[in-house]
Amino acid sequence: MNSDILDPKTAQPNGANQGKGNQLSSSGYQNHQNRSARDHPKWPEFAKWCADQPRQLDKRGRPKPNTPTEKGFWTWRSKQKRYWRDKVRQNPAGESGYRLDSIGPFLTKYAATKLGENNPDLLVRFQPATRKANGGVVSQPPTNGSL
Repeated sequence: MNSDILDPKTAQPNGANQGKGNQLSSSGYQNHQNRSARDHPKWPEFAKWCADQPRQLDKRGRPKPNTPTEKGFWTWRSKQKRYWRDKVRQNPAGESGYRLDSIGPFLTKYAATKLGENNPDLLVRFQPATRKANGGVVSQPPTNGSL
């Protein structure tokens, strides 16, 4: 009669899960140990993130290198939002485009081309620029060519 009573946590008869442990969380946690972090598609993004971090000091006051490690990668990845954990940004450096006189609004290549078709005099005033992921725009040094 005791075997008919279900454990409320596992929905299995009492004692049916003894000795098995929590297999799901154990295998899910250690699943990453079966492959190298350097083979993961997010590794380049993590390596760039490491390089961009402010340098910390070791016990002697010397700056520690911001080198990516396996353990650090899995910790960093676990803190990413679930949706982004295995997605790679198409252009981590930012979206390339143009600015008018290096102070105007950011224009994609398509928008700059359309504007240049309507007013060809503007073509010589466009300068290459990059729109970063945080929304900031960085102008690049002027080049001899335009679009």
